[in-house]
Parts: sequence; structure tokens; C-alpha cells
Amino acid sequence: MNPTSGQSDALREVVALARRHGLSAEDIAAALGESPSSAPEAESHWRRVIVRVLGYLGGTFIGAGIGVFVALQWGNLNSAARVIVTLGPGISALILGVLAARE
Repeated sequence: MNPTSGQSDALREVVALARRHGLSAEDIAAALGESPSSAPEAESHWRRVIVRVLGYLGGTFIGAGIGVFVALQWGNLNSAARVIVTLGPGISALILGVLAARE
């Protein structure tokens, strides 16, 4: 691809500025790669929101499933099993919350 005369002039100016300020090709390439674009940021934002909402929804379904299972089996459990079933998810949630808070 051959640059037009206007593009050639612009490229000569870029080269002159880069030499004057001691910029390398990597510096220029990095600056060009960081051009501001709102579309990928908006897509990334909505993707994070959707992932978070679906994560909460999945956690809610899992918690509800455990609750329904325990409710159906409650009459068949002895006292020790009832304590374990009651405290187990709570302690697991506490541990997961502490681990998530570190991030």
C-alpha cells in the first residue's frame, strides 16, 4: 500500500517528531494501541454486568435447591445431621466471602 502525498508528509512529520523527542517505534505502536474507544469499554461493562447478574441468579438457584432438598429430608434427619445441614452452608458461605473479599 503506497501512501498518498498527504500521508507521506504526515509520516515524515511523525518520524521527525519521534527523532526529536527520542521515541522508539515500540513507543509509537503502544500509543496507537491505546487509542480511546468507547465501544469496547461499553461492551466490556455490559458483559461484566451480565456475568454478575447471572452469577447471582445461579447462586440463588443453588441455594434454593439446597433449601428444598433439606426441607424434604428434614423429618428423616437426626439432631446432629440437622445441625450440620444448618451450619454447613453458613460456614461455607462465610469462608467463600472471606476469600472473595481478598480479591
